[in-house]
Amino acid sequence: MERKIISLPCGASVGGDSFVQVMAAEVSGIKSNLKLEMEVMNLHSRALVALDYEVVFYNSILEKLNNDTYSISQKDFVIPSGAIGNIGNFFIPGEFSDARKVDIFLVRGFFEDGNALDLKYEDSEIVVLEALDSKQKNLLKDKAGEDAISLAQNNDLSWRCVCGYFNDENSNVCGNCERSKTEVLEKYSSIDIFIHEDEKSDVIEEEIADDVFENDNEKSNQTESKLKEIILKFNSLEKKPKILLSGSVIFLLMSIFIGLLFR
Repeated sequence: MERKIISLPCGASVGGDSFVQVMAAEVSGIKSNLKLEMEVMNLHSRALVALDYEVVFYNSILEKLNNDTYSISQKDFVIPSGAIGNIGNFFIPGEFSDARKVDIFLVRGFFEDGNALDLKYEDSEIVVLEALDSKQKNLLKDKAGEDAISLAQNNDLSWRCVCGYFNDENSNVCGNCERSKTEVLEKYSSIDIFIHEDEKSDVIEEEIADDVFENDNEKSNQTESKLKEIILKFNSLEKKPKILLSGSVIFLLMSIFIGLLFR
């Protein structure tokens, strides 16, 4: 029985501010039945219904398995305008059964109105599509918002927002969600930042709880001390008429107790 392969992070060619971009990609399956899965963002005004792209396959030690790019055409999917969607599985030919990662180059997108858009850009770069596990994704969404799907990246020609969109390096605001470039890169570029923040919060909560406990103990000790002083004074008083003395002491004790209670 064949085991599932261990895939490596895939790459994608990015032209900043492009209407159609690769959000995630993975080689998966077993050696005799490998498939490429890919998620794409569509910011065109029409739904994306087909995609032409090229790939370079790599083995586990990152050796190229094809010198010339391998052309692929996929259709029978619909990704609405403004959405991220899966374009379906592409089953990798047997000649590339050693593939563990790919670099993806988008060529052309086709839309529901019959128009096509050239997706090759002169100023482009290959970026690594780092994958997050489910726990990391939930943590990112908790910190950055429900639309967050990736860590921020600062590349040579582009920067990636937490919403997944790759922006031109000169854009100061995300073309998809309008987040600030400076804020995104500062706050959301590493999952470790969130972990350290949570650890700091836990420490602060523990310190607050300790302070409250210590203050409560201190107040209790002060109350007990004052009550002992009252009893000592009472015992040292000369004998007086029983009723008058008892009434005065009860009044005194109640006054002090109420005063301590509402300090």
